[in-house]
Amino acid sequence: MVAADFLQDPQVRQWLDGVEPAWTLLNFDSLQALRQEPSAGQTAIQIANDLSAEEIAGSAVARNTLILLRQATERDGLPLTATGNLSRAAVAEMCKLIEWPGYD
Repeated sequence: MVAADFLQDPQVRQWLDGVEPAWTLLNFDSLQALRQEPSAGQTAIQIANDLSAEEIAGSAVARNTLILLRQATERDGLPLTATGNLSRAAVAEMCKLIEWPGYD
């Protein structure tokens, strides 16, 4: 998806500060889907509030969301950028805590 030498550019590597962007793992169709506005047939992801521990353990998304929420609670919030996104430091820390089976 990304030009082969893009992530090797020294300026890009400095800007990323050691963080590998998740979007580098997307194929073209996935990237295009993320760029579209949600519609009635393509709604935002929602996590049920009645999942069992076994169901959470079986879902990387649910498990990692729970890790993120626990970190936010324990730290009285996570650092955000001026535009409301997670800071790079917060993302780098979360990358150490979360697991994505099959994406090693």
